[in-house]
Formats: sequence, C-alpha cells, structure tokens
Amino acid sequence: MMEGYLMPMVAKRELTEPERDCAARLRRIWERKRLALGLTQEKVVYACGWSTQGAFGHYLQGKNPLNIDAVFRLARVLEVDPREIMPGLHEMLLSFFPELGGSTPLPLSEEVVRVALAIQSLPAKDRASLQKIVDALAQSVDGHDRADCR
Repeated sequence: MMEGYLMPMVAKRELTEPERDCAARLRRIWERKRLALGLTQEKVVYACGWSTQGAFGHYLQGKNPLNIDAVFRLARVLEVDPREIMPGLHEMLLSFFPELGGSTPLPLSEEVVRVALAIQSLPAKDRASLQKIVDALAQSVDGHDRADCR
C-alpha cells in the first residue's frame, strides 16, 4: 500500500432478521455442544480450516452473516444437521434450482450443496452443456440398468 494512503471505511450492513436468527441458533448450538464435544473456539477454527478466531466469533456474535460454506463447516464440527443452523437451506437451494421442486427436503450433504452452488454460478451456456452431459450419463446408466435386469 502507498505510504500516506488511507483506505476508506466501509460501513458494514446490518444483518437481516433471518441472518440474526441463524446467528442465534448457532450460539444456542455452540452453548449446547461445546462442552459435550470438548470444543474451544480455537479448535472450531482449526477444524473449519479458518486462519483466525475472529470469523467464528463474528458468526457467534451476529456481526457477520453465515454463508453456506460456513454453515456446513460448523455443522460438521458441531455434529448437527446444517438445517439446525440455517433452517431455510432447503428453500434456498430450491430458489437456485426450482426444477428440483417438491416439498420433501433434499438430502443435504456438503458435497452435493457445493456442487449445486458451483453449477448455479456457471454461465447459462455452460449449465446447458453440463445438463447435456448429465442427461447422456443418465441415459447410459438407465440403459445399463435395464440390460442388467434381463
């Protein structure tokens, strides 16, 4: 950074009510689980792969909104379903992928959500190409399964 140059202060936005609710849920889960699992904030930070304790502290205090990646990392460490921290996760995924439809909650593994969100962030052209590949694989598997049943 150039000497004498000051970075402008950017005001943090206020968390939305659902974001505050997620932080409150995380605090309750933390209080319930930390002693039972022998956790400290430092252990959580290490297990989540974060470099500082500040991120976890800010999530607990509701200073920063939880993102999906953090929810899955924390759920894994705290041994809870991610929906305990972020109950709207299913609806959020459906908003990204309405074609999934249905009212039955999707099975939420960290890997599935990461892939789904990565796909959702692709340009439409790439998503269409990927859909063709998935369709071809599905036909191949369907054809293989039918042949095995004969």
